[in-house]
Amino acid sequence: MDDLPTLNFIHQKVINVANNPASSAADLAKVISLDPSLSSRVLKLSNSAYYGFPRKVTSISQAVTILGFKTVKNLAIGIMVYDNLFKNRDIDIDMKKLWEHSINVAIFSEVIGEELNYPNKEELFICGLLHDIGKAIWALINPNILKYVLKVCEKTGLSFYEVEIHLDIPSHQTTGEIICRKWNFPEIITLSVGNHHTPSSVEDVYSDVVDIVHVADLFSNAVFNDLNWYPSKLINEDAWNSLKLKPSMVIKTVQEVKKRFESAKDFLNI
Repeated sequence: MDDLPTLNFIHQKVINVANNPASSAADLAKVISLDPSLSSRVLKLSNSAYYGFPRKVTSISQAVTILGFKTVKNLAIGIMVYDNLFKNRDIDIDMKKLWEHSINVAIFSEVIGEELNYPNKEELFICGLLHDIGKAIWALINPNILKYVLKVCEKTGLSFYEVEIHLDIPSHQTTGEIICRKWNFPEIITLSVGNHHTPSSVEDVYSDVVDIVHVADLFSNAVFNDLNWYPSKLINEDAWNSLKLKPSMVIKTVQEVKKRFESAKDFLNI
């Protein structure tokens, strides 16, 4: 726990604004603008092909107006997580592949939500993006454990999560939930990170979000062949049944995700 990173002052203020229902768009724009690096990269993503706006977004306040409070807030949170957990990891493990998988799951989560007419697709994107941050925590605080888990996966053919259970070590769900609570992330993100392999354990207003992220994770593994991190291959029956995805909806979702991924290249190098 002592080795877990803490957010800097400005990043903490972004989270405080995100968690405060009384916060305004101006409040969010003001605090993001305090950090030139964060601000410039939020603008870069706002102008990416993924959002496809015909005119250039030139300020954070304009980004909030055009993209919306939730989208800009979640872009900032995603960049903060990337900086603290994924960026410049001096270990011989492919963290870029883990980040790419995270983007795939984010897009899948968003598109599944659209197919199901879920009202807050912006929240689905960030929940999908951050679902595997527990693995990045292991890379940061004890890369030897991470390497050992991956080696056992390679030898046995078991998934990353199954090996964690067999070795009786805190799972990446657990470590991810710990960092979410340490950083005071919104509960919708914390529950998704902490239960994406065990969605049936969530009996909460956000249980449908956890179900969507769980299914998105499995879809991403199948469609994009995200095998570098030995993904789980078994879908949770309760989660699948609760979403009621029809075969035609699945086909449409996969086609849309593939199209959107091509326009999401800026997310790979933020």
